[in-house]
Amino acid sequence: MHNIILKIKFTEKQFLIITILIAFILRIIFIFIYGQDQIIYDSHAIALNIISGKGYSLNRYPSTPIQKTCIKEPFYSFFIAFFYLICRVNSLAILFIQIVQASIGAITIIPIFFLTKKFFPSSIAKLSTIIFTFYPDFIYSVAIIHILTISTFIIPSLIYLTISFKENPSYKKAILMGILYGLSLLIEPVIISILFCLLIWFSLIIIYEQFKTVPLKIIDKLMINRLKILFITIIFSILTILPWLIRCSIVYEGRFVFIKANGFNLWRGNNPEYTRTGIPSESNHEYNGLTKEGDIEEFYFNLAINYIFTHIPETIFNFLRKFTDFWGFPNVLSEQSPLIRVIIYIPFLISFLIYLIFNIKKIKFTMPLLIPLISFSLVYSITFVLPRYRVPIQPIMFIFSAWTIEKIINKITKLFFIKS
Repeated sequence: MHNIILKIKFTEKQFLIITILIAFILRIIFIFIYGQDQIIYDSHAIALNIISGKGYSLNRYPSTPIQKTCIKEPFYSFFIAFFYLICRVNSLAILFIQIVQASIGAITIIPIFFLTKKFFPSSIAKLSTIIFTFYPDFIYSVAIIHILTISTFIIPSLIYLTISFKENPSYKKAILMGILYGLSLLIEPVIISILFCLLIWFSLIIIYEQFKTVPLKIIDKLMINRLKILFITIIFSILTILPWLIRCSIVYEGRFVFIKANGFNLWRGNNPEYTRTGIPSESNHEYNGLTKEGDIEEFYFNLAINYIFTHIPETIFNFLRKFTDFWGFPNVLSEQSPLIRVIIYIPFLISFLIYLIFNIKKIKFTMPLLIPLISFSLVYSITFVLPRYRVPIQPIMFIFSAWTIEKIINKITKLFFIKS
């Protein structure tokens, strides 16, 4: 078979250096084109309160005072507060944040490349990084003040490290991975769905392989060792996030909060007037005169849970609709889904589906890549979907798309450019 695509006389190291430089330059150019008109999110307001001496606080809801908050994961607010503190809140601070994000966006090529090589040939790894380099979502995200770029780096990195950890586990690595898992949750809490499902999958595979190939007397020792390693990983993950969990419990007066509060988002996707617009009616903004963030979050959480259990058919229908919306384009904040974005995305979605259709028998082999896609989308299908929620996981999808695109390019090349 003629493997035409990306048959370039570069070593892998040379290819990565060149691609990273191109990705960085593209992102820097876009930053100067985009300017300082960044999208402002809650992390920005929290960062301002941090540097002004008000602590990790926010007035998240209308008519409520500034107060200690658990509405956002902590890392990004402190990240941008650092630049605000050094440069003050001005265009220079925003520019530094954008440049750092451009750097992180560019080096994301490294984990994507090596993760792809775990499952596919080098040519597909190269193609997947080229797709990432030029895909508009990843260029655009470095210019906005949002966690997207960092989350997009963290996810393929953690998947790659988890697979490598599974292949060669040890107690020292278990401690390190546990700390890394905990830190990643403080950056993007939804990652817990990926880590949990991957650890379950690998545990099942290990059990199956050992029962299949190892005598029963040896299984006990091997399984006990594996369970110890898994236990150590989990313990150090919990220890890493424990201070933040305690802090959130204190702020919310004894309520348990996993990294960030999600009562409002759960309600946004599970209420009688859910119309996929993301804009609740004004009547549902009335929270009985509550002023404490913890009380309001609990209020919305209870409304959502009550709706879920009293409207099971509607909840199931909305869940399926949100799942398809996650991989498509929900009718939410139309400026996040312009026509050009849809047109660019659809070929990659189709090529991803083509891979699944033609490789259905090899699904088990690629499950460590498919599990993050499924688990990530399931979490948002339970709560609420916005177009940008898919961005951090898209590089994993594009790995499969690269397989299909390479096949198509090779077919076209053989048909038109290579004589039999």
